[in-house]
Amino acid sequence: MRRLLILFLAASSLAAAEPGPQAKPEYPLYSPFFGSSHKFTDEDLARLAGAFDFVYGQSPAKEEMDRARKINSGVKFIRYIGAWTVNAETAERKLRREILHHQVATLAQDIDATVAVFRLDEIPEYRPLVLKASNVSGPYSRSAREYVTWVRIGDDMMRVEAFDAKTREIRVARAFDGAKAQRHARGARVFCPDYGMPPGEVNEPHISKALSYHYDPAAPARWNLILETLVRFVEQGGDGIWIDILMDRSLRERDMQGREWKAPAWNFAENRSYTKDEFRRKNEEGVRYVQEEFRRRFGRYPVIYGNNMMASRFEEGQAGHKFYLLPTAAKPRPLDGMCIEDFMGGYDQEEWDLWSRDRTVTVPKKACYPCDAGYKNWAENVKMLMQCSQSGMAAIPLIINAGMKTAIFEAIDRERRHEWELWAYASYLLGVERKNGQCPTKLGVPMFRREGDRRFVDLAPMYYWKIGEPAESVKPADLDRYRIEGTQVYRRRFTNGLVLVNPGGRRENVALEATYTDPDLKAPVKAVVLAPQSGKILLRAR
Repeated sequence: MRRLLILFLAASSLAAAEPGPQAKPEYPLYSPFFGSSHKFTDEDLARLAGAFDFVYGQSPAKEEMDRARKINSGVKFIRYIGAWTVNAETAERKLRREILHHQVATLAQDIDATVAVFRLDEIPEYRPLVLKASNVSGPYSRSAREYVTWVRIGDDMMRVEAFDAKTREIRVARAFDGAKAQRHARGARVFCPDYGMPPGEVNEPHISKALSYHYDPAAPARWNLILETLVRFVEQGGDGIWIDILMDRSLRERDMQGREWKAPAWNFAENRSYTKDEFRRKNEEGVRYVQEEFRRRFGRYPVIYGNNMMASRFEEGQAGHKFYLLPTAAKPRPLDGMCIEDFMGGYDQEEWDLWSRDRTVTVPKKACYPCDAGYKNWAENVKMLMQCSQSGMAAIPLIINAGMKTAIFEAIDRERRHEWELWAYASYLLGVERKNGQCPTKLGVPMFRREGDRRFVDLAPMYYWKIGEPAESVKPADLDRYRIEGTQVYRRRFTNGLVLVNPGGRRENVALEATYTDPDLKAPVKAVVLAPQSGKILLRAR
């Protein structure tokens, strides 16, 4: 009878605390908004404004943003922009010298300004040397299948007319696209552009079929595009931008054969390949330009978030991703936040292809442990979050992928989604810090749920559980001090509860130090069972 009474009181207490539409989560959250457009209901906007500090990606209609701000004046709407590639029409007509290039060969002979047929020597970083010849006349490509290719030697552009891979003899058109034909010595470096979408047939359904190139971060073209996108969005009622692929290289850098480049892109100012830190610093300089030019026009700094910060590239020498969140000579004003994409796992291309083909709903893979992976590595991501939290840096981990793949997550059934989010949120709580109500980090959680044809804003109750502030903290290198001896379970105490995470591959039984309330079961517990790769949040029993 006494146990039944305890269960009844616990259930009654938790039911009474069920969050309303405008309730605030225990720790700061933000949400991606991708996929189909959405007409927000009043309840959607109330939950959005109450639960999230900002929403990024697509933007709601201006009147919807205004309605949300009447509920919470602090909620922000952030426009996503990638702009790491530029289409062929723009690049070839205006920006040939503002896109990335990679060294592919050296001259095997001296050539003067009139020579149009000559031989190339291979370099170790680019073997085998294979170049595609242009297959249309004129200076400009028409599509990925009708294209113009070129090589660059110094500032001398040469259209490729033919290439023999056996003899490595190339035939070119000199004085191409306004370039002045020059004399070049044997051993001079030969470069090719870096493609986002290479020329030729396209066999990958998820890749854009429009020929494109990658921007060079040292050139102003990308940053001017980002600035003007930001300005237009703010003038239309938005608050800021989210810059994707703000790292230490671009995304899917390919040669004209469609192969990923092994060596870094070329830094023409220094006459050598970019180091990872140099590439990141050029990105910082670009961000500073956007910040300062926006401030000149509007009298205030813009809100700018970036993606993607990685544990294997966090420190200087690795790439220095942490410097996006710190004042530096290249960029005195830090970003407002830097995303850790796929913080606790995410979808791969296979799952996206299934969704794209017939809307097959899958559950994302979880971060690995123990593992040597540099990405989606549970321990390394938690330690990176710990370092940012303890240093006051605005890391904003997103529990899964940061773009269109969130559409799959929306459609997962409640039970499996709850289990996945609990794993991710509990892992986040292992690394979070909050003192006197101030938390420097935010967690990204998709705001939509899809049930049949209905799509609506809905946040799981777990984010409202009053677990309190961390009652203990360790340095990132000492993460294993949270691990319960003899298990793979990590435990962290909070002022009003306990967080448990089992990142390993075996089921674990954990005896508790005291009686806690399991808010999922709405019952007191003295021991718990943790499935592989799962999390649990417990509250102090009352």
